[in-house]
Amino acid sequence: MINILDFNLLKVQDYISETEIVLKKHKEYEIMKHPKWYFIELPKFRKKKPDVENRLEQWLLFIDDCNKEGIEMAESRNQTLKEARGVMNYLTGDAEVRRLAELRERWAYDRARDLKLADEKGRRTWQESRN
Repeated sequence: MINILDFNLLKVQDYISETEIVLKKHKEYEIMKHPKWYFIELPKFRKKKPDVENRLEQWLLFIDDCNKEGIEMAESRNQTLKEARGVMNYLTGDAEVRRLAELRERWAYDRARDLKLADEKGRRTWQESRN
């Protein structure tokens, strides 16, 4: 499980920490390989100079959305990240775009409902005409 935190949880310098389940009296023995929990602390990540060649750090720049220059550099190196930015911009776009998306969704719902009702009415009419 991955936890991305906008606060510091652990008193360690690393921005990413991995848990291990170990025996209480024999801490050198890890008893469970999976699942592991990862804690990514964004305040610690912000303090370091991100490596824009590292895919994890590219995505963290995108998720954090604080370092505009770093995001641009990461997007120039990661096409998937650039596409994700386009989708996010579309989904969180201006009010007019959101309104059009809502109208399109409502139209699709209404059309499906109307077709179903028309089909039911047609079937009833056909049954009545046979009797």
